[in-house]
Amino acid sequence: MLAEEFGADLPRVRVDRHQMDQALSQGLLNAEQALSERGGRIVVSARAVRDGAGIEISIRDNGGGIAAE
Repeated sequence: MLAEEFGADLPRVRVDRHQMDQALSQGLLNAEQALSERGGRIVVSARAVRDGAGIEISIRDNGGGIAAE
């Protein structure tokens, strides 16, 4: 399951569209792999930071994490 949590009134920010696409795609792929075949939840969130001068984007999952060595 993929869920979105976006803060109200997100500011417009300048980004390199190609780099942002790569970063988000890789983050989503990693989260999907962490869930493997058992399913789970991926949450993409965004919120304003630094007095509205930027945004913070987060990709979280409830996968098993990295195994202890």
